[in-house]
Parts: sequence; structure tokens; C-alpha cells
Amino acid sequence: MSSMATPISATGTHWRWVFLVLLMLGIFVGDRVLNGKNGEVHHQRLEQEFRRIPVPPNSKLIANIDAFSVWNSHKASAGAAYASSQSYSDIRNFYDRELESLGWRLLDTNLSTATYSKGEFSAHLRYGENLPTGADYVLSLDW
Repeated sequence: MSSMATPISATGTHWRWVFLVLLMLGIFVGDRVLNGKNGEVHHQRLEQEFRRIPVPPNSKLIANIDAFSVWNSHKASAGAAYASSQSYSDIRNFYDRELESLGWRLLDTNLSTATYSKGEFSAHLRYGENLPTGADYVLSLDW
């Protein structure tokens, strides 16, 4: 009795890879189609929530922040970058008061950042460095 190994079919392996790639692509696109609508609803809620938050006196709008894509439908942001002559402490006190009155809760702070939460959303107040040109602080709401 001779022992001959059964050759692996290159064609069979090729079709398994094609099937795997198509399956992964289907899952990715399906997720985006099914969750894109849900993500857009969250994005619209973030925009509405952001419009409810007053801007501190003497703050000038530098840039709007608006980030959402159905291709990355599990994240969304709304917010703005501002120029201001006020100190971080003054701006922080303003937002602490205003956000609390709108149902936001202060979670964490450090020297130049404060993080708040409201349900499944978070808000980030960043002051100082690594901001858009001309901005002194950024307030962004994220999902």
C-alpha cells in the first residue's frame, strides 16, 4: 500500500480566501448601513445639545467642530474652538455652572482639561496648547 499525500488544491484555498474577504466586507458594510442611521441620530442629538450651551462673555468663535461619518458610525462630535482673554479658571467656572444646569456632571479635571458626562455623551473642555490656530479653548461633545 503506498502512502500518497493528497495535494492541497490551490483553487480551493483561493476560494476560501475570497469567501473570507467577502464575508468580512459584508460585515463591515452591513454594520455601517445598519448603524449609520443610529450614529446620525446621536450626531444630531449632540448638535442640539451643543446649541443649548451658552458661550462665555468675551469669547469669539474660531472654528466649529462637526465630525460624523457613516463609515465610522460609532463616533460623533460637535463643538467649537474659541478665542478668549479670560483665564482657564474663569472659563472652567462658567462651563461648570452652565453644564450642570443642563444636566451634565463633572467627571475629571486636570490643569488644562475638564471632562463632563451626560448619559452616553461626554463633554471635553480643553484650554491652552494643541488647539486650532487662534483658539484659546475648545468645548466638544462626543459620543
